[in-house]
Amino acid sequence: MYRRELQQRATSRLEDFYEIECKGNKYWLRCKKQTIAMIDKPKPTDMSTMVAHPSEQGWNLPVGHVRHFLKFPIDIRLSIFDRVLTLSKAETIAPRAVTSNWKRFIDQPRFVVHNKEGETYEQGTPVVIETHQTDEDGEYTQLNYVYFKAIDASCLRVCKQFYQEGSSLLYGNNSYAFGMVNKHYHTSPPSYFHGSGEHRPDPRKPLATHLTGAIARSMPKIHKRSHVKSLPGWIYYDSFLRFLWTITPRNTAMLRSLIFTGNVKIHHCDRSLCPAGGCEDSIIKSLRLYIPFFNTFCPNLKYLAIQAKEDVVQPGPPYPLRPGEPANRDEALQRFLDELRNIVSLQKLVVIDESQQPLQIAKSTMEWFNHRTNERARAEAADRQKLIPSTKEKVKTLETTCKFCGGEHVWPDCWDLCNFCGVYGHYRSTCPELQK
Repeated sequence: MYRRELQQRATSRLEDFYEIECKGNKYWLRCKKQTIAMIDKPKPTDMSTMVAHPSEQGWNLPVGHVRHFLKFPIDIRLSIFDRVLTLSKAETIAPRAVTSNWKRFIDQPRFVVHNKEGETYEQGTPVVIETHQTDEDGEYTQLNYVYFKAIDASCLRVCKQFYQEGSSLLYGNNSYAFGMVNKHYHTSPPSYFHGSGEHRPDPRKPLATHLTGAIARSMPKIHKRSHVKSLPGWIYYDSFLRFLWTITPRNTAMLRSLIFTGNVKIHHCDRSLCPAGGCEDSIIKSLRLYIPFFNTFCPNLKYLAIQAKEDVVQPGPPYPLRPGEPANRDEALQRFLDELRNIVSLQKLVVIDESQQPLQIAKSTMEWFNHRTNERARAEAADRQKLIPSTKEKVKTLETTCKFCGGEHVWPDCWDLCNFCGVYGHYRSTCPELQK
């Protein structure tokens, strides 16, 4: 539905695009680079007036005004940003960072909202605006349905201070959900770039024997945010890794809650077994690849949820299971779960099945993370307790001298200091200020 709507919208503004053909595929390219003014194009005056809040004339003020938004205390500003940029705990954001300008499967950066069951839905605040209209039949009231989105990050483009204060809430207070990559040509489609033509890197993830080297070569590309064409295919088409590249390391460091959904793949792909649209990558293989990225780019990751589904394809000829390979989901997970303990900052792990129920095979690993979190909390509390006696000893050994009378006490306790005017040399009862 989204692609069809996008195509209709683009077709209605053909002057903004031109079509080019390469290797039998047609692509839509913009005539000029898209600017913020084009993205955040203001609504027509009549529509803006209709949806404007009655209080707008009271807060739409110049920066120098005493009641300007930036003059509010920081806690009030953060509270306002929180309402604009944060979903409820039962909702997650599913970013769509992988893009394509192929006319058949055009897709642009966006996000969708999922509820606690993992279903996609539109969530926000519907408002009915009444306007009084007149036509040849007389006066009537027109009801306009206005939909305000659940979150709106466009406010972060207002100025640098908005971005710095709001981005920590957008990335730190929301949960982000990701699926697995499907390497099929239609689900990992090509794109066309000016000067270089069609671009479709290999979406296959590196082999286990080449994994360490591939990760080491790829991390600098995310750190420096190299051009998207320089990314290897397993990052270019991966929804999570492409998201890390898109939001830059400054913002990835704020991520605290991540959710991954996918199949525990145990079969070997073959056209005679797999669906026509191809298979998604195994969630185990993907998470094993993600662990170094968690530790490097997500140092504040506290919560990780994994929805591990049964393999939708049963192993069989011509590629049956080899000796020693896991025969089911539990066997595959049992061999992998201990590797998650290498995520340094993680405090809570949740592993569930298709029906949102915890998997018993992961119970010991989930308890291990809870135990590690409690042990760290106790160690931090013990360290704080050790500092208290040493601080008291330092205070006792300090030479405390009153700067007013020279006595061995601090100046607020000086008996010769007037507690009304703060001047040394008389008491409150004889304060000249009170005598006036």
